[in-house]
Amino acid sequence: MGAPSRALTPAQMRCIYALARSGGLDSESLHAVVENTTGKDSIKLLTSLDAKNVIDRLKRLAGQESTAPHDRPTKEQVAKIYALAGKLGWSDDPRRLRSFLEKRYHVSHPTFLDEKSTRNCIEAMKAMVAGGRGERKGGHNGAMDGRPDH
Repeated sequence: MGAPSRALTPAQMRCIYALARSGGLDSESLHAVVENTTGKDSIKLLTSLDAKNVIDRLKRLAGQESTAPHDRPTKEQVAKIYALAGKLGWSDDPRRLRSFLEKRYHVSHPTFLDEKSTRNCIEAMKAMVAGGRGERKGGHNGAMDGRPDH
């Protein structure tokens, strides 16, 4: 089974483990980051592009960002997500929020969302609190609540 040209390189693998160590991540946490970032449960299964994305994520988590924009949610945004989860009645079962995040954004916790996904998540949850599928989807012909504008 020959390695395709896009396979994870040994240098990328060393970089991933070095960043995990410098960020204080244990093996379980590292694998959670890999799975949340790529959907793959093994570092050995990563492609070169997957590895780049994991390395970028680990650099952000380890506080080694350079000129790249900070794309993690603020404490206020995370608090807003939890407040909206409470309004949706999800506070009594944390699996509800986790399931929502995993299904829609492929992350297990709000702090793993990127900037765009954070905004989308908050808007989607606001729409669910307001009720009505039409509101989330933009409605028919732009009507916000799914009813025609008469």
